[in-house]
Amino acid sequence: MSVFAANQPRLNHDILLAVMTFCDKFTISRMLRTCSALSRHGARLLLNDTVNINDANALDSLCQFLRADNFSRMRHFRDLALRMDEKMPRPVARQLAEILGRSTHLDTLTLTEAEPILQSHDPAIATAIASLTSLRTLVLCGAEELSRNMMLMLQSPLEEVRFEYDPHGDAPFDEMLEPDELPQYHPLFLCQNFAASLRDLDCRFASPHTGFTYPQLPMYPNLCCLTLQDDWPVLRPWIASCPNLTELSSTTHHEVWVAEDEDDDQDINPEWEELRQRNLDDQVAHGTWTHLEEYSGNVVPLYILGLTCRIPSITIDEDVKSHHVGMLRTILAEAKPKSLGMCMTGSLDDLGDSEYGIAALLMLEGCSEIETLELSLDLQRWDTFDFQGLTVHLLDALPHLPALKLLDVDISGPQKRSQQSVQAATQESSADEDVDIAGFGRRAMGIAPVLTKVKVGVWYSQPWRKGRFVRVTKTGERIAVFSK
Repeated sequence: MSVFAANQPRLNHDILLAVMTFCDKFTISRMLRTCSALSRHGARLLLNDTVNINDANALDSLCQFLRADNFSRMRHFRDLALRMDEKMPRPVARQLAEILGRSTHLDTLTLTEAEPILQSHDPAIATAIASLTSLRTLVLCGAEELSRNMMLMLQSPLEEVRFEYDPHGDAPFDEMLEPDELPQYHPLFLCQNFAASLRDLDCRFASPHTGFTYPQLPMYPNLCCLTLQDDWPVLRPWIASCPNLTELSSTTHHEVWVAEDEDDDQDINPEWEELRQRNLDDQVAHGTWTHLEEYSGNVVPLYILGLTCRIPSITIDEDVKSHHVGMLRTILAEAKPKSLGMCMTGSLDDLGDSEYGIAALLMLEGCSEIETLELSLDLQRWDTFDFQGLTVHLLDALPHLPALKLLDVDISGPQKRSQQSVQAATQESSADEDVDIAGFGRRAMGIAPVLTKVKVGVWYSQPWRKGRFVRVTKTGERIAVFSK
């Protein structure tokens, strides 16, 4: 041993292990090679987060790492994401099948391109995954025939599943199937082995919406969260199989088609109306959800679904546009939400439009029971900030919101008001905009009888401009203002 090495301070292994918990994975990997004690006890630090594998070389290295010490590291191996988009070499695929077969503590598995991974060593990889009993979360994207067959063999009591058929090529895989084949590919059919444990399902599926009746599907008593990506959603099988659903999210590609066909003066596609009517008829005949608490997603799929139940909380994730107003009128009248969140983008003139602007939306019949209103307003970047001109429309709508308790408005994109407009409106004041916002909160509380909290954020388009946030709260007769 050199004199230099002999004179270096020595740290106990437990101290080194504690230090390793603060290191990045590259540093941890290097420290593992210094001695057998760190190699044996420190391996868990490399495996305690998601292990992301992007290519065959990385997968080969992982397999070698897990095989060391007589596979003792496998007990720390809990979360694997294979982000590979092509078939792997057969020797690596054989190693993967072996490792998966020994992954008795694996909790989460993600296959971002499932089909080529399963094809690499068919059926060994699928069989190894299906034989696991420890999985609780499974993500399968790019699925086709092999993925479907594996799903039907799974033995793990899965609680969370994200399933998406291959979206590539001329058309998604599921849209190329014959209508009478599709029920055998329906997510509710594929998840039947773990129907009792499944709580959260996120799936993309193309429903056969014409001329077909679904067979009996399994019951999912604990499924409470559903994210549905389906351009033509048929509601009946979901209601029948998931009676205790509380959270629903839905998206379609219809918004893209509407944007590409702006010259079409028909806001509601006749095919949307046809499927909506089918969903309405099915609910009249067979019932609807009785525990649904929350919807988040786009307007068009919510309209097509035609839900006849009340929805206490609705969040529209996309920009609300003029062609949505007619659909929202119908949706809100049925849902009667207590909480509503919306996004709108446009000029000050657009947002103040008497027919399609903020006030027009909030005066719709179904808004009268709203207690919490969250608005995200994105002004066109060339608009200068005229807070009074924007909020006058909100104040006009407040008499139609008698139950409103919380108003949260987020305004982004405007330019700061010019010095001339500030001087024309009021005396020079460094807190002029805060006064405007606080004054708006007070006026709003004077109009809405039970409104007790108003939050307003303003974020300018110029990155060097400091944003504004003001919160106005009311306790009894006392009104407090917080500003930053």
